Amino acid sequence: MLPCSLSPLSHLQSLETLDLASINVDQFQELRAGVRNIRRLSFSVEDVIQDYDFNIKDLFPKLEALTLVHAFVWETTPFINALGTTSLRKLVKLSGGEAVNQKALRGMFSALSPRFAATFTSIRITVDKLRPEPGVLMMHSLEPLLSLVELRSLELYTRAEGGNRDLKLLNDDIRTMVLAWPNIEILVLLLQFTGLTTDSLFEIARHCRHLRELRLWRIRVVELDVDQLPQVSLPSLRIMQIHYHVRSSASTEHYGYTLSRLFPNVNAKRLLLAVAKLRSGTNRRYAG
Repeated sequence: MLPCSLSPLSHLQSLETLDLASINVDQFQELRAGVRNIRRLSFSVEDVIQDYDFNIKDLFPKLEALTLVHAFVWETTPFINALGTTSLRKLVKLSGGEAVNQKALRGMFSALSPRFAATFTSIRITVDKLRPEPGVLMMHSLEPLLSLVELRSLELYTRAEGGNRDLKLLNDDIRTMVLAWPNIEILVLLLQFTGLTTDSLFEIARHCRHLRELRLWRIRVVELDVDQLPQVSLPSLRIMQIHYHVRSSASTEHYGYTLSRLFPNVNAKRLLLAVAKLRSGTNRRYAG
């Protein structure tokens, strides 16, 4: 079946939302030229990116939300740069089979920031694997996002689980992020990193007053003097997932107490039941 023309859409001047399963470069040209008022756009880029000249700027000048399916980072970055909008609020990039390096990821984030710092609120990125650069911390890739002061939702996922221990994210990095995004509601960092300890949970509990969902890849459990810390509460927290816990000298009971003290609005019994499954030297998944 031959693809249909999208030129009739040009008559729909009030059209604001368009979701296309697939689109070729000719259809994309028709869309670019004829649908100037679109605010929410979703489509698969795989039949567009190879042939479209992204030196042509001013794409979709009123766009607020963009979803790119089957898109690689190297495809997404020039697309963002070609946008004519000044009010992008949301980006979703979904892909499978992509192994991306840290430099390319930083380049994509740099295309967003600081250009959309005044409006951008939500980003969701999936890649298959993230390849670390020797001696380069994970925060180097995320740093451009710090200027997005209106950010409410950050979701970063890797689809394939491997044994990568070279990607590092530190407690100080978490503190930097939560201070930069005072209104963050969803924080998902399911990239395969090491480096975080229980201290990072305290920073999150202390600063993220609006947090509804927290998902982290890996936490090394260390003992905190929790009784010396002010009791904090995240009244909006509904989902908390630590993909892997690695227990050091800290006891299971102490860790359960730490979680219930830092997040008292989360059901303490469920927290304690979950951490009771931990075994010394063993990684376990927890979702509460």
